[in-house]
Amino acid sequence: MRPFLHKIQLWDQSILLQVYSIRTGRSRFNQLMIFITHTGDGYLFILAPVLTYYFSPEIAFQLIPALFSGIRIERLFYYIIKRGFKRDRPFQVQLGINNLVNPSDKFSFPSGHTSAAFLLAVQFSHQYPLIAPLLFIWATMVGISRVYLSVHYPTDILAGACLGSIIGIGFI
Repeated sequence: MRPFLHKIQLWDQSILLQVYSIRTGRSRFNQLMIFITHTGDGYLFILAPVLTYYFSPEIAFQLIPALFSGIRIERLFYYIIKRGFKRDRPFQVQLGINNLVNPSDKFSFPSGHTSAAFLLAVQFSHQYPLIAPLLFIWATMVGISRVYLSVHYPTDILAGACLGSIIGIGFI
């Protein structure tokens, strides 16, 4: 492994272990983080456009095509990057680390939940700027929950946030 990548891996592992150490004895908080991570499972990509169409059909006609185009491109890049890097998940590599949710695929880099959440946040914040802070707090919490639950490293989250944001901006 190259020295720079090794340093990043050590940084990722250090943060992961620090986050993991605070999980013990926090069952209610653990359940909250599981709930937050599940909000990024993809259901909002169906519910949000439907609600937008119901409450603001004129906005929906702009937002929905951009959102679905963005999702298709984001998923394409997500799969290409994930298959290219093939980075094992933290609970697969770190001894003594267990995951609190089951991931939908084998590899961790980038975080698909985070990427999708940021894509949604970027596109909806463009149409609804008053709720932009809430959207980005939610997307950030989805990412943090993925590290907390030991299914991603911090750099997986950073990469996912960048991927989703860049693609989201591209379809505004």
